[in-house]
Amino acid sequence: MLDFSKETEYALDRYIEMIIEENKRQNLIRFTDHEAILTKHVLDSALPWMAHRIELEGKGVDIGSGAGFPGIVIKLCFPNLSLTLYESEKKKAAFLRRVIQQLGLDGCRVVADRVESAGRPQSYDAVFARAVGGLPTLLEYAAPLLAVGGKAYFYKGPKYPEEIEKSERARRILGWESPEILPYTFTYKGELYRHWLLVYRKDMETPERFPRRLGAAAKEPL
Repeated sequence: MLDFSKETEYALDRYIEMIIEENKRQNLIRFTDHEAILTKHVLDSALPWMAHRIELEGKGVDIGSGAGFPGIVIKLCFPNLSLTLYESEKKKAAFLRRVIQQLGLDGCRVVADRVESAGRPQSYDAVFARAVGGLPTLLEYAAPLLAVGGKAYFYKGPKYPEEIEKSERARRILGWESPEILPYTFTYKGELYRHWLLVYRKDMETPERFPRRLGAAAKEPL
């Protein structure tokens, strides 16, 4: 178990109960019991920051938030981080708004749209994505959002080396440094899970042609 404060533990418990209740109305996540959600989603979202002593501040974006992983968990761990959650499915976006309201998460907002709709602000400090898409697509989503020097954090499983290889062209075109690879592990019902957080630093201004039209990054990756 991570060393959460009592206040954060209480908020996480409330959040999990909200997910379980909402799962009766819409298909948020596959798991429906408290222990599974806590371990395979909440702890998985929080572990890399704790294990590697990463501090987050400034402005961040969570791409494809779904039920709120990792965005809501990150916000609870780093309350001073200003966070925008992008979730294009309206019902899921409405659920995220209820979570933010009931947990009193100041500095956290939801945009019920695709992340490409943000254009190219190039002003954010951090971008997060978990279980959203392949690395070429994620690198293209993130680049127009971040200021130069900002970082993208992508949660990945054991096949991450193949994804890194396939994303080299996108990395060079979009102006990313080579990723830092941060391993972390957790155990669920006696089984050891090995996951990785890939950290990319944006090294230059994003080329003018990005973002492309809606859907192009996923359908026609670089």
